[in-house]
Amino acid sequence: MSRQHCDQAIELYDPVEHRQLATRFAQDVRVTSLLYRSWALWVLGYPESSLVDAEEAVADAREIGQDATLIYSLLYASWTDLNCGKYLTAETRLDEAVALAIQRGVFYWNAVGTMHRGWFSAVTGKHSEAVSAISSGIRAWRATGATLWSPFFLSCLAMAHSQLHQPREAWRHIGEAMATMRETKESVARQSKS
Repeated sequence: MSRQHCDQAIELYDPVEHRQLATRFAQDVRVTSLLYRSWALWVLGYPESSLVDAEEAVADAREIGQDATLIYSLLYASWTDLNCGKYLTAETRLDEAVALAIQRGVFYWNAVGTMHRGWFSAVTGKHSEAVSAISSGIRAWRATGATLWSPFFLSCLAMAHSQLHQPREAWRHIGEAMATMRETKESVARQSKS
């Protein structure tokens, strides 16, 4: 989704009409659009605006009160936080998201949150924790039948192994990420279209 598409979706959003659709489409459209726009703004070089959108998405999700929207907002706002170097905020959001997923028995979001925690650990230099969390998250993620983002998290796993001076494991995960991309046709361009 481009910034323009996100701007348009946010502009057209009517809370009275559209908030009730969150349960039908898994999460609220405005929250999702704010999060995607926050990523676009970060890539375009506007980290402060990016953080504002991420914060607004989480605030909206809390107001809506739907678990799936809140978990989604916490997890994907943490991407913005990590990319902008706001590690404490990212960690707090990830902890809340995983705790809520566990409390509600949502296996899918728990798996996603575990992979995100692993990425956080890799970025913050806790490479052994990263290997454990990402490996566990990927196993749980695959058990749901999901494949999206697998190459990204496999590359994070490879990075953590590399930092632990385990080149064979790192290369194995790079090879697995590349094979997954070939098999699923997943790429950055494809993800941005979904």
